[in-house]
Amino acid sequence: MRHAPPDLVDADLVTVVAETMNLLKDQCGQLGIRVAVDVANDIPLIMADRNQVKQALFNVMKNALEAMDRGGEIFIHLEADDEWVVLSVKDTGVGIPADKLTRVFDAYYTTKASGGGLGMLILLRILRAHGGTVDIQSTPNIGTTVTLRFPLKHRRVKTLDAPRA
Repeated sequence: MRHAPPDLVDADLVTVVAETMNLLKDQCGQLGIRVAVDVANDIPLIMADRNQVKQALFNVMKNALEAMDRGGEIFIHLEADDEWVVLSVKDTGVGIPADKLTRVFDAYYTTKASGGGLGMLILLRILRAHGGTVDIQSTPNIGTTVTLRFPLKHRRVKTLDAPRA
């Protein structure tokens, strides 16, 4: 399975999150799932293929929705530090047991009755193509947090004073 290389442009991740949430708002409403979005101040631009990032976030959100029965909550948090824009999606779903967590990025691996088992692999490939990372923390019967890290468009560089002679 090949994925097209990203068409990197200035991208506002806050807008990408809003657009992705707009695609899923009806499904969230039908399932009685509440979504809370928390965005820190001054989220900088990233270099990204907006459609690929939207696909990555969509895959995370679909998994979160499918991990919950009617009701439940999804918390989306967006912040930045000196090197990364960090997007985390936390759900109150069934969680993923540790023995299955190690396989979530394997092609065709799924724990669901439907689905092809490619969503998380696509997510990983998109993040890697953007120079980013993916981290998953999960506790059975508590929920899962998926953290996506995208490099800043202009990383802040800390300089050291020159040694004095």
